[in-house]
Amino acid sequence: MSGAKRRGGHRLAIRDYPLGLVAVVAVAVLVLPWLIALAHARHHHLDATAVAILAAVTIPLSGLWITWVTLAKAGSATLAGGLRMAEIADQLTVAVRKQWADEAAIRLNDPYPLPVSWAAADASLTDRWASLLEQRASGPGWPPSPPIGTWAAGPDDLAGEGGELVEMLAKVPTGRLVVLGEPGAGKTMLMVRLVLDLLARRAEGGPVPFLASVASWNPADQDLRDWLSAQLQIDYPALAGPPPSDMTEQTLAAALLASGLILPVLDGLDEIPEGVRGAAISRINAALRPGEQLLVTCRSQEYRDATRPEGGVEVTLRGAAAIQLRPLADNAVAGYLCDDAGGPVAKARWDPVLEVLGTQAPAAQALETPLMVGLARAIYNPRPGERAEALRNPAELRNPDLADRAAVESFLFDPCRLSASPRRSVEGSGRGEVASLPCPSPRTQDRRPQPGLVAATTSRARLRTRGRGRGRGRGRGRDRPRVRRRVRGHGRGRVRGRGRGRDGGRGRVWARRATEASTRDTLATT
Repeated sequence: MSGAKRRGGHRLAIRDYPLGLVAVVAVAVLVLPWLIALAHARHHHLDATAVAILAAVTIPLSGLWITWVTLAKAGSATLAGGLRMAEIADQLTVAVRKQWADEAAIRLNDPYPLPVSWAAADASLTDRWASLLEQRASGPGWPPSPPIGTWAAGPDDLAGEGGELVEMLAKVPTGRLVVLGEPGAGKTMLMVRLVLDLLARRAEGGPVPFLASVASWNPADQDLRDWLSAQLQIDYPALAGPPPSDMTEQTLAAALLASGLILPVLDGLDEIPEGVRGAAISRINAALRPGEQLLVTCRSQEYRDATRPEGGVEVTLRGAAAIQLRPLADNAVAGYLCDDAGGPVAKARWDPVLEVLGTQAPAAQALETPLMVGLARAIYNPRPGERAEALRNPAELRNPDLADRAAVESFLFDPCRLSASPRRSVEGSGRGEVASLPCPSPRTQDRRPQPGLVAATTSRARLRTRGRGRGRGRGRGRDRPRVRRRVRGHGRGRVRGRGRGRDGGRGRVWARRATEASTRDTLATT
């Protein structure tokens, strides 16, 4: 590989050229014209004017080259060299706040955040509360304990709702928390809200919360800190620059992590392959240092299977408390749907549905999560420019043919219903918005997976529903050096595969947010 390229084939910037290469180029610029002139002088006379021209051109060019490289190297070090790491973290805070404030304006604040509530999770999934207290109070490397009464007396005191999560996190002695919930329960958007609340309360020079989707992490091959550093550089490219001279790390991102100035918020542990979730937790345990905080979200059953596998090796996220998100309250659902309706006539359309909230009716059970409530709102509530006679009626959610919760959820997920509504945000989807979905043609309708479900993009953690999607993968095999795998279905996602095989790349497939089996109905090797 050429010395002027980094790994992966990307060319080095001028500022990254080694000094030896700079010197060689400078000498070449100075000497080569003279060598050419001497060769030419064998056949033609080289007068004083030609010599003067050569001297006037080559010497300044060589000096200009050295000056250019010097300035490029100095410019790349300006950010890091002129600032302490704490000040760089302060600058990062501005970018992170803007990113998630823009997201919240669309996903959370239209019309307002649904009041998600939580309680302590199953105690068998975590360390004992006394262990957390002991680790925080007497463990080496931890900061001094806060005043008495700051921490909760036990996990039962962690219950709360909505914006109380940031205060509740302060009650956990170690500042480490696992957030569990069912699909669509609002885990991700709760983390978005928490990130903004943490930024609002952050002290100057303190850690910066960084929300990242775990779907792109391969814990079998990659250290947590290396992966986090890569994600930081993807989201905030300036962090790929060099750190201050007193830091040994290669990038600002790695230096921020080494300085304890990043608070990782790892979203979606369930979105990496089942077989490596336990290993991921072990990797997290190995990466955490005393005093460092962490948040992890995961689906409830998937987390139990990863930490307490039947017949397998158990693992616990050390020093972490855990909470379980609860179903939405009936009055919260009713208020949200009616407040967004726009007026008394539109509110009255919800009466048949409101009558069954709090019962075991399929519609009531389905409308227990922010995702389902968000979809119902997107489908049935009117928007400017819509004609009243064209609106769907929420009463259809009580159709006797929808015999159970799954039937109602599948009905709400149907792309034909979403395509009738204008583009709008769906809070429960966590990381995106509901897009208009075309109804399938008769030729493709029988092949359309049920239900068509949302999938997601990568590092920004945004979910979108789409009519069809694809993923990509790579493999290595003896006869076929590269294998591409394609995923077709509803949603968008990426699938990465690596492996070895005689005919074409048998191996691990790493999905990026292809979260539902319904989005993976066809796996073709091309």
